[in-house]
Amino acid sequence: NKTKGALDAMLGTEFLHAVDPASLALLIPPIHRGLRDRDTSVKKRAAAIVGSMSSHVSNPRDVVPYLSLLLPELRMVLLDPIPDARRTAARALGALSSGLSEADLPGLLDWLLEQLFDPTNTSAERSGAAIGLAELVASLPDDRFTAVLEDVIESVHRVDPRRPLDQTACQEGRLMLLASLPFTCGDRFKGCLEKALPLILQGLADNSDNVREAALSAGRATVT
Repeated sequence: NKTKGALDAMLGTEFLHAVDPASLALLIPPIHRGLRDRDTSVKKRAAAIVGSMSSHVSNPRDVVPYLSLLLPELRMVLLDPIPDARRTAARALGALSSGLSEADLPGLLDWLLEQLFDPTNTSAERSGAAIGLAELVASLPDDRFTAVLEDVIESVHRVDPRRPLDQTACQEGRLMLLASLPFTCGDRFKGCLEKALPLILQGLADNSDNVREAALSAGRATVT
């Protein structure tokens, strides 16, 4: 697999100097192919390189022209059935967002929220959206971070109570996010505990196995 070989070479390279725009243009095609590969290990390699790009380029904005090519594929890796692939893609999104502004990643936040609450998604896909969203919001300013989190917490009140699947998806999604935030946001999450703890306790008593499992994970992450 030539793509795998190219990605392994990139991962094994020790960059002594910042990658300039011309060199970056040569690296993008194999990375893009890797993100689209059927082999999960290849996709994971490509996602890891995307995550490290911001630290290797002289200016993080040099990556912006290629985001329209890379982000759609990175989103798909974020929903991969394999947990390690999802985590690697989430870290890549976090690294990109830390070096860029929210405006440089148009539609990404809305897409993550949509995937988090989509009742047709599997729990694995919802988990990917949750860890991706946790990585993204960690890079947001405090006021934006608070606004997004409050929107997620209040989301269940906007769901039609006559649609139980939507209710379950919403509850599972927000608990999965709460389980991820302590690892990406650290002390910033402490200010959310007053609202988060009642949701976790409520989730532990839910009728859905998936919601209870998500609540248990959130509880463990909160007290760790």
